[in-house]
Amino acid sequence: MPANLSAIILAWLHIISVIGWMGFAMFFGMVMGPVFPQLSNESRKDLIIKLFPRLIRYAIIFSTLSLIFGILLYMELA
Repeated sequence: MPANLSAIILAWLHIISVIGWMGFAMFFGMVMGPVFPQLSNESRKDLIIKLFPRLIRYAIIFSTLSLIFGILLYMELA
C-alpha cells in the first residue's frame, strides 16, 4: 500500500472517531444537560441506569480509537 494511501485512510479513521466522541460530548452537553434537571428523580434514576452505561461505553471506544488512529497517523507521517 502506498504511504499516501495509508495516511489518507488513517486520517479518515481518525476524523470519524473524533466525530464519534465529539458527537457524544455535544449530545450530552446540549441535550442531556438542559433536560436532566427537569426530570423527576425516578426518571433520572432510570436514565442513569439504562442510558449512561451505553453512552459512556461509546465515548470510551471512540476516544480510544481517536488516540490510536492519531498516533498511527503521526507515525506514518513522521
